[in-house]
Amino acid sequence: MKKVIGLSFSFCVRDIADGRIKLEQVEKIVTATAAPTPAVWDELIESYKASYWDNNPVECERIARYFIDNNKVEQPRLSGQEARNIAAGHWLVNGRQTRNPLE
Repeated sequence: MKKVIGLSFSFCVRDIADGRIKLEQVEKIVTATAAPTPAVWDELIESYKASYWDNNPVECERIARYFIDNNKVEQPRLSGQEARNIAAGHWLVNGRQTRNPLE
């Protein structure tokens, strides 16, 4: 099974919940978030449930917590690095950015 890397926490979780890609196909998500504590993650998730994930908030939260709880989220901004620009897409497939995770 081909593994892909997500580059946007909100968009990638939504894609998984919408069935665009299976959870098992995602190696990790490298995100622009900067959530250093569980409390900050909780606030972020609640915010996303009311916006990005409003069509399926319960499933999106379940998916989000799976990635967080299994250490499958990298946050470069927490170590002073730049976040990746996602204008070319929020998935990394074979080293290439795309909007379609199944390319």
